[in-house]
Amino acid sequence: MPALRTLLDFTDGLLKGIPDTETHFTRVYESCRLSEISRFNAVALRPHQPLAPISSELTAMLPLSGTALRRALVQPALKCGYRFEDETLVDDLLRDLEKERGALPLLAFAASLLWEKRDRQKGQLTREAYKEIGGVQGTLAQHAETMMAKLGAENEPIVREIFRNLITAKQTRIARDTEELLSVFQKGPGARASLTAAEKVLQTLIDTRLLTSFEASATRDENSRSRVEISHESLITNWPRLVKWQTQEAESSRFRDQLGRAADIWAERGRSPDLLWTGAAYFEYQLWRQRYPGGLTSTEEAFAAFWLERICDSDMEIGSKRTRNPRSLQSEGHLLEKSGYRFKRKVDLVRNR
Repeated sequence: MPALRTLLDFTDGLLKGIPDTETHFTRVYESCRLSEISRFNAVALRPHQPLAPISSELTAMLPLSGTALRRALVQPALKCGYRFEDETLVDDLLRDLEKERGALPLLAFAASLLWEKRDRQKGQLTREAYKEIGGVQGTLAQHAETMMAKLGAENEPIVREIFRNLITAKQTRIARDTEELLSVFQKGPGARASLTAAEKVLQTLIDTRLLTSFEASATRDENSRSRVEISHESLITNWPRLVKWQTQEAESSRFRDQLGRAADIWAERGRSPDLLWTGAAYFEYQLWRQRYPGGLTSTEEAFAAFWLERICDSDMEIGSKRTRNPRSLQSEGHLLEKSGYRFKRKVDLVRNR
């Protein structure tokens, strides 16, 4: 994350006593999200005891809920001489917010649009206006489109790729390690430029609160790590642009989910060859890969590469056996044909990829 990297740069300046570093450090530190501060404290402050007081007096502000959230919605309007048309409208809006993670920013989106459509004659925020903006979910979709307009058409493929990796075929959100997510863009010529552009777009999506960045807890085997997920699950079904993208890739996304789960299990269990797919599955993968418009994570790419290597080794072993025993060749060929698996056809596809 850019903010984290900036903090680390300033930390080096603090330790060396470089003038004016403290002022710049404080400004960046105060503007960071809690997840960024937590990660910074873990990787920078704890190893350097002289800097520990920086975080010792830190007080985390918890998300608003209940009565506090109601006041955040109603009081600003009252101070400007406006009221909600009725209390049930407030209840409905808060009920819609309860379904979402990150209620406060979503409340700000909805309130700002309601304010633009306020009834100046009656001094009211009306139910009709709430319906016009599409409720909380409609507000979020409008906010997403505003963000897309700012990013420009040239960055749409990056946005699409990011969301492609954060939504399952069942239209649910999935959290990914930030590093693993960005590995999708580190392929082919111009990988460095692609990664830089993807980092900027990802940070924009986080800053505009369409995505949420958080720290996954450290375990005995590994340190805490940065993760990313879609902030509001309703975005998946209520943002028309995103719905269209999902519809266009509905069939291919199902196989991607299967591949991703298999690759994750393979990686978690020490990349055991016993967990690689076998038989006709690789032929199915090759056909799918030719049609699939997106990229793969580094774990998925490694899974496929090890898979290919094992298949090629298997082909060489079978070829050696066939040379030694023609009758065995006929028997094996019959079994392979019966199972619908054509080694020659598959290997040709792999080699011509």
